[in-house]
Amino acid sequence: MQLDRSVWGSPGGALDTFLKNGAEFKVDIDALEARFARPDAGRRAPTAGGTDGPPGLISSRSRRVALLDPKRSTKLGIVMKKIEAALGAKEVAEAIITVDESFMRQETLRMVLGILPTAEEVALLRAYDGDVELLDKPERLLLSLAAIPRLEGRLTPR
Repeated sequence: MQLDRSVWGSPGGALDTFLKNGAEFKVDIDALEARFARPDAGRRAPTAGGTDGPPGLISSRSRRVALLDPKRSTKLGIVMKKIEAALGAKEVAEAIITVDESFMRQETLRMVLGILPTAEEVALLRAYDGDVELLDKPERLLLSLAAIPRLEGRLTPR
């Protein structure tokens, strides 16, 4: 079967001319892998500071410690953006503790209720003994929410 066009151009085009003239076509696999390979998502690294605490995943883009499941972390990140838009510069935990009425809109409360940390997540985050500033944003948010007494009761309407 003869092709009219391909991703390399038309038959008899520049690539065919290049290859017919005896040019050797080599691909540097190591360079391609170094440049485009996905970081190993399962790679475990020690906690920050070299402590013997629980291991966490190190995010390659920001060098943050990620303890949560990647899907959960992504969901939290999306909701965090929406909540931050509603709050402006104010922190979520601060708005909940101070009962900030500008924050206490139903839509925002539903979003926060949807991302409350589970008991397992709270235990995981509290077991982390590295520098809290090295935790990724979703982990820091859940840690700050976990520190609020009677959190769910503060957020649910009476």
